[in-house]
Amino acid sequence: VLLEALASGTPVISSKVGGVEEHITEEHGLLIDSKDEDALQQAINTMLDTFQNYDPATLTKYADDHFSYVKVGERFMDIYESIKA
Repeated sequence: VLLEALASGTPVISSKVGGVEEHITEEHGLLIDSKDEDALQQAINTMLDTFQNYDPATLTKYADDHFSYVKVGERFMDIYESIKA
């Protein structure tokens, strides 16, 4: 869902789990601690007030540059090439 949001130019709110911090920066949205309901409420309110400050083109470009079929395919090829005997 995070990648779909970014691909459509929408900033995200996410908890800091599963490596999300590697890709979601202040430029892409807001991160909160897991299971922190107060932080979630604050992040939602902040996002409602500031979502227009995010650049949809930047969000979409980030998703394309990191998660498009072409980029994922290139990464797989790099892995295959590095282990090829």
